[in-house]
Amino acid sequence: MTYPKLFRALSLSLAVCAGASLLVGCGSKTIVIVEPDTPPTGETEVEVVVVDPQRDLVEIRSAAQLSFENDRLNAMLRIAKRIDLSREGQLALVEQAAEVLKFDSHRAELLMAVARHPALRHDTLLALYAAVETLKFESNRVRLMRALEKAKPVDAASGELTIGV
Repeated sequence: MTYPKLFRALSLSLAVCAGASLLVGCGSKTIVIVEPDTPPTGETEVEVVVVDPQRDLVEIRSAAQLSFENDRLNAMLRIAKRIDLSREGQLALVEQAAEVLKFDSHRAELLMAVARHPALRHDTLLALYAAVETLKFESNRVRLMRALEKAKPVDAASGELTIGV
C-alpha cells in the first residue's frame, strides 16, 4: 500500500471511529475497519463492522439450547465464521464446544473453526490449547494442535480500532 492510500485509509478510519463513537457511546463495542479491495479508480472503499459481544453471547446461548447436536454444531459454526465475532464470543464458543457437543468430531470441528478465525485473540488461543484435552481421539487432537501452531492471534484490546489491510 502506498503512503497516500495508507494516509487516506487512516484518515477515513479515524473519521469513522469518531462518528461511530458518537453513535454507540463508550460501551464495550469494537469497530473493525476492513479494506477488501482497491477499485480500479484508486479510491479506497472500506467496510465498517461494529462488534457486539452481548449479541454474540445471547446467540451462542440460544444455539446451545437447540435440541439436536447437528443443529447446535451448525449454528455455532455459522457464528464462529463471522468476521465480527467478539473476543467474548470466541471464548464462549470454545467453552460451549466441550459442554454441549458430545461427538468428538463435532467438538474438533468447532474448535478448528474458532482457531481459523481471522481476528483470533491471544486469550482465545490459550483457551483452545486447554481445550485440546477435551478431545478423545488422538487424530482430532493432532489436527487441532497443527491448526493452533499456524494461528496468528491479534492482540487488539476490546474497544480498540482495528484496521485490516
